[in-house]
Amino acid sequence: MDKQIASLMTRSVVTVDIDDTVESIERVLREGAFAFAPVLGRQGECFGVISASDIVQFHSRQENTKLRRAWEICTHQVIEVPPNTPLQKVARLMLDKHVHHVVVTEAGRVTGVLSSLDLIDHFVVTCDT
Repeated sequence: MDKQIASLMTRSVVTVDIDDTVESIERVLREGAFAFAPVLGRQGECFGVISASDIVQFHSRQENTKLRRAWEICTHQVIEVPPNTPLQKVARLMLDKHVHHVVVTEAGRVTGVLSSLDLIDHFVVTCDT
């Protein structure tokens, strides 16, 4: 039986709010050494994700980091899956959609995240044993 995403997902998720400034998001990502963060809406739902590449694209436009908000620059097409989703299905979704991060949600709340590096790490460990 295939493992479920819950077995690999990171459970302590750092999120940002839709109204957070780009400046504050950069600080969160830098201090935590994160490559991305889910963006939460006003009801705590996953509104989008902000990745390091979103930040790089923002800076290429030379806009003010104190004036722009998360909702303006985040990726809105988020891949959300429940924790019981098989890893193989998640990997296929990530490949098909060309994304590096998946948000795990349950009852409308973010309960975890999974990155492509998490999947690669799992694959390497599995092959080494």
